[in-house]
Amino acid sequence: MHTESNLNSKTRWILIHKDPQEAIRLLFSTLQKSKIGREIAKQAKAKAGQHGKTLLDVVRPGKTSICDTTLVRRFSKSNPDQVVYESESIVYLDRNLSVINAIVDLAHELTHYIYKTPFNPYKLNFTLKEFIQSTIEGKGGEVEAYIAECGVLYDLFPQEAAQHSNCEKIVDTNSNKFSKKKGIVAFYKIGQQFSEFKGQLKDYGVEAAAFIHLSEEAPMFISSAYDRPYPEAAFLEYRSIMQRACENDFQRLGVMQKSVDSDIGKMREPASISEQFSKQRTFEYMQGSYLRRCSKFINQ
Repeated sequence: MHTESNLNSKTRWILIHKDPQEAIRLLFSTLQKSKIGREIAKQAKAKAGQHGKTLLDVVRPGKTSICDTTLVRRFSKSNPDQVVYESESIVYLDRNLSVINAIVDLAHELTHYIYKTPFNPYKLNFTLKEFIQSTIEGKGGEVEAYIAECGVLYDLFPQEAAQHSNCEKIVDTNSNKFSKKKGIVAFYKIGQQFSEFKGQLKDYGVEAAAFIHLSEEAPMFISSAYDRPYPEAAFLEYRSIMQRACENDFQRLGVMQKSVDSDIGKMREPASISEQFSKQRTFEYMQGSYLRRCSKFINQ
């Protein structure tokens, strides 16, 4: 096949077929020649099917490779305290990647897609510490995604794997298998920014000691989204997420306040008075939750 002849070249994957969806289908065809890749594709297909989608519905060309998860929050103006949350994930593949790099990126991002638990920044338990830990070492996090990427690389392109030195650095010398523990240690290396990062964490009430592997050794892994070592990148992402969530909550509180105010003039019947007090209590609870979660992110 034409595609097979380009697997070891620097040909951009987007050019292997005039239809981007067919190009993605060909990437999947090659991915499944790896035992690891076959299992990843199987699990991704099952998850997509749960949402009435196919693999080609959830993988698209993009400016960078990323698993983008969007949390949609729905509420009506008449009942802003009643909220429904829905999440949707799309995997984007950097259209400028070579075929080989696109396949290993596909394995990486699909691991996030399959296993990573969607976060909810509107809940009180969405903390900075847990977000950083989940992003790096949690189920479907960066370490597991990188191990999947390395596994596919070694399965399909062993000649390229020798040049992929970071994969070799997380191999356990006793078992000769990729080690999640070694991967975690590697991903927490942040280099010269160590002292500054400790101060940033402390500003948000988190001690650096909470991350036992955090190290000032030279970083091995850099986030393409933030051009920073992953602990710093996760910190910046958390702050960005919380700022947006707090802006949304502020608007929701405004809607709730208008609803409370509009009912004040209707307090003639006992039922209306009871309903008004209930609404007021709900508003005060929402406001308290907002202040507890957002005090660090207001006016930033």
